[in-house]
Amino acid sequence: MDEISAAFANAYQSKRLVYRDIENNDADKGLMHKFGPTDHISWGLVNSRLFRDINKKASLDWLGQFLESGLLLKVLICLPDSTKDVESSKLGPGSRAAKIRENATPIGSLTLSKFREGSLQASATTVGICIGEEYQNQGFGAEAISWAVDWAFKFANVHRVEIVAASYNERAVHLYQKLGFRLEGRKREVIYMNRKYYDAVEFGMLENDWKELSGSD
Repeated sequence: MDEISAAFANAYQSKRLVYRDIENNDADKGLMHKFGPTDHISWGLVNSRLFRDINKKASLDWLGQFLESGLLLKVLICLPDSTKDVESSKLGPGSRAAKIRENATPIGSLTLSKFREGSLQASATTVGICIGEEYQNQGFGAEAISWAVDWAFKFANVHRVEIVAASYNERAVHLYQKLGFRLEGRKREVIYMNRKYYDAVEFGMLENDWKELSGSD
């Protein structure tokens, strides 16, 4: 298999995970609701909007609009099921990869925002990620973010990838720095939570930064 064909065949997988497009149907939106608003702790840490319980119908309605908003990337983060693996002799690399994604178990969701329309600034996208509670603290979030950064630079002609954390989410701030994102600024006291104001901590990754970190050409 030549280099380009291999890039296509392996585009939606990383070391331990595979990724499939999120469909705008109740099943996939239900998974996003489960990974997000249902888990109050995770949702509070990654979401800086007004903290409130969101019923499933309202969540699915909002998610439907969100998925149709022209996102650059919208995927479910999935764990392959080795018990349902397919024999490589029966399918080509592309078909085999599709079958593995089809049989995989969703554990989270990841999005990349669309480019800013009409902007003279460099093409930039922002990462949004949620991991199911039972799959946290196993490095899956870090792996998925790294995959998304690589995908954006390799396939989407992105010049910079951005990610933001509330200053109270110290684990996220540490993770983004560990992954190689550079601290680019803080919006002071713009997030109100639990009777206090917190900063929005902004990070960025340029393509050349990623090339140095990953050793890619």
